[in-house]
Amino acid sequence: MPTMNSSIPVMVNLLQELHTNKEVALDSFHYGDNYKRIAEDLYKTVKSIGGYGVSLNEDGLRTVIAIK
Repeated sequence: MPTMNSSIPVMVNLLQELHTNKEVALDSFHYGDNYKRIAEDLYKTVKSIGGYGVSLNEDGLRTVIAIK
């Protein structure tokens, strides 16, 4: 399911944070119940841009996306 238009500013902020810090963590406390969907959309977006090695790791309480 694609990210809804209301989520675009969130995605832009996450992309900026990911570019700056090389890692971003999402959890339900900060991003609500659909944080996993947001993380998957962010992962797919970065992967489609290319030029980065990208990983997505879920540990139950949060999802971490990292780039190399």
